[in-house]
Amino acid sequence: MPICITVEFWDTWSIRDKGSWQWAKLEHFTEGSVQSIGMDLERRLEDVRAAMKLAGSDAWTGQVVAGLMVKLSAKDDGCGGMPTFGPCLEIDRGCQYVWRIFLASKDSRHDIRCFATDYGHKSDRVLIMKEIDWKARKRV
Repeated sequence: MPICITVEFWDTWSIRDKGSWQWAKLEHFTEGSVQSIGMDLERRLEDVRAAMKLAGSDAWTGQVVAGLMVKLSAKDDGCGGMPTFGPCLEIDRGCQYVWRIFLASKDSRHDIRCFATDYGHKSDRVLIMKEIDWKARKRV
């Protein structure tokens, strides 16, 4: 059964630096475990990096990376040429996970973090609940 995820792109001076800001947000419907989704995001970031290298670009920023991720997702199997990632303004109330990708422009590195979400009926908004160590497949 497909699940909804939101992917946020944060630009930072260095990985996990407090001086970061959000530049882009994408919505994606996918299937699989948290670990497989994280590995898929890693692969997609490598595809973006390869496309940027081919184009001679070194603009490792949230706007550029998110835009290329949307464009490259149109090549996904079974999507008929339509992108499987799309821009969004808010986290959808049906979203199960928020993935935050921190991009370090100085050395083109990244860090991916995953958070489980819940919908707050009283506040009428999506709440980020707990960080998940997606590489170890357990909650932090």
